[in-house]
Amino acid sequence: MPTAYPVRFLHRHLKRMRGLQAATGLYLAGFLFLHLSTTLAAFAGPRRQQEWLDLVREIYQSPMQELALLTMLFLHAVSGVLIHRLRPGPVKRRTPIPLHRRAGRGLAAVVFLHVLGTRAPVWFGGIAVDVSYVSYSLERYGAFFYPYYTLLFTAGIVHLAGSLPRALKRLWPRAWARLPVPAPSFLPRLAVTAATIGFLALASAGGLWYPVARVNYPRYDAWFASWFGTAPRSEQLRPVTPAGRTALPFRTRRRTRPGRRLPVARHR
Repeated sequence: MPTAYPVRFLHRHLKRMRGLQAATGLYLAGFLFLHLSTTLAAFAGPRRQQEWLDLVREIYQSPMQELALLTMLFLHAVSGVLIHRLRPGPVKRRTPIPLHRRAGRGLAAVVFLHVLGTRAPVWFGGIAVDVSYVSYSLERYGAFFYPYYTLLFTAGIVHLAGSLPRALKRLWPRAWARLPVPAPSFLPRLAVTAATIGFLALASAGGLWYPVARVNYPRYDAWFASWFGTAPRSEQLRPVTPAGRTALPFRTRRRTRPGRRLPVARHR
């Protein structure tokens, strides 16, 4: 068969392929940790979140770093697929798929589209994307992006927690021999906790506790209109409170108190 030699070659180098997946996973773990921290920074408000985002971007958003990240993503995903394909059939049926591996497959399915969606305005449109880009997506299309970002944040946390100890033990087995691996029963509880924290962080970025800056919304509208033909105008945004603090995809029953009237100076 023409595919016999490639299969034998891959089986011969299966151990090296596992090492490649572990090494690329460690590189991506650092990026994932920094990227998830920018989401958690939304609890401190948009100004602090933007300051932290600018600091983190100096680390991983240079042209060489972006090329290295895309290369590592490709190698990590391809090596994972090949390792799964080379496993014997009875082992696949007998061994249940761990939750962190399912999370990794979900990330691999959407990560390149996620990168394209967040970096395309910068690469092709020359638009400086800041934290208001997330608020824009949540305010305009919250019914989709609230579950999407929450699941993406949860999958990143679960995959990082379940894969990082295994990668360290594979690359340096003597140094990390005593490093515990998360139990299968721990990962579902971690996923629920991560989903709750991620949704609250998104709600904060969407305007639950802090005002939302909409200065760049017209530029985002123009960008999407140039690609998709139509886009809602900036004046047609969903009504917000006077403080600009409701970008959630549902209505809240909390009523805003009327503001105090300032004393009017009388001229004699």
